[in-house]
Amino acid sequence: MQSDITVLIAAGSRAGILPVLLAALERQTLAPGRFEVVVSGQAGGDGTLEEAERFARGSPVRITCVECAAEGQAAALNLAAKTAKGRMLLFLDTLLLPSPRLVERHLAAHTEIQDPACVFGSMANHPRLRPGALTRWLLPEERPLPVKDSMPFAVWRMQNLSMPKAVFSELGGLDETYSPATAAIHLGLRAARLDLRTVVDGGARAHIWCECSLTGERRRLYFEGRALRRLADAMDVAGLEAHYHLSPPWWARFRDRLLVPYYVRAVEEHRPDDRPFGLARRRILRRERYAGFAHEAAGTPPVWPSAVSCTAEPAVPGDPFRDFE
Repeated sequence: MQSDITVLIAAGSRAGILPVLLAALERQTLAPGRFEVVVSGQAGGDGTLEEAERFARGSPVRITCVECAAEGQAAALNLAAKTAKGRMLLFLDTLLLPSPRLVERHLAAHTEIQDPACVFGSMANHPRLRPGALTRWLLPEERPLPVKDSMPFAVWRMQNLSMPKAVFSELGGLDETYSPATAAIHLGLRAARLDLRTVVDGGARAHIWCECSLTGERRRLYFEGRALRRLADAMDVAGLEAHYHLSPPWWARFRDRLLVPYYVRAVEEHRPDDRPFGLARRRILRRERYAGFAHEAAGTPPVWPSAVSCTAEPAVPGDPFRDFE
């Protein structure tokens, strides 16, 4: 049976987080019969896919779990898109908690636009996420922000984004040779070449509610920097280096080479919500991304283990849904 819209989720290693996301989708204002959820990922690991299968058995929402043989988020989302029965596809990150009207707003936006388009929802910190929490979106450039009501391809992420299934197929899906961030940017580049319209709907809001470790984010951004270098080598992406702070002046590189080790020790010894360390954390993380970018260009072997596991944990005390009832 065809649905109006399918929510696509790449399972990853999120066994402790995914059930909360699925519970939030059960609380959507859109009738359960009008949308479905497809969770895709590799079996095993921490049991995320198996946890989703157990949750699906008693859910009023149709939840389909599919095992993906290939590694990576792009492969998981491509398989989920092929499995989807909805006319529209809604890509949702597991570290985001959808507001009750999120799915309904995405679907309504496409109905109002009528022409094929990509609709980006908004993101905001959960009302009870403590100030200064180290999240995946601590750096401003990691948050997709519109420019003149349009979303530049350099900030595309498969996080709170919807489009017609036919459009995703026409674009060729996600390139599975790229990392999650660069696969989304590459998709945005192809969409821009087709003059595909992008729309931002602030009412389709997802809330940031998980906190990450400093070590985990340093490692993730280091490999993001390497992936951005490979993307830049493969094609001309205007504004990429400026947006991601990948061309710092010599004095900034010298400063960070000297000071970042001290910043790391200072931040690790204090609570992450200590306001004086906000700038230090941003410099630490941007330094890691630039190091990955520079190492990839020079052919330097990675300085971090290549297996990037999820270090995020729920950071909202109590019931995360009570703020939206």
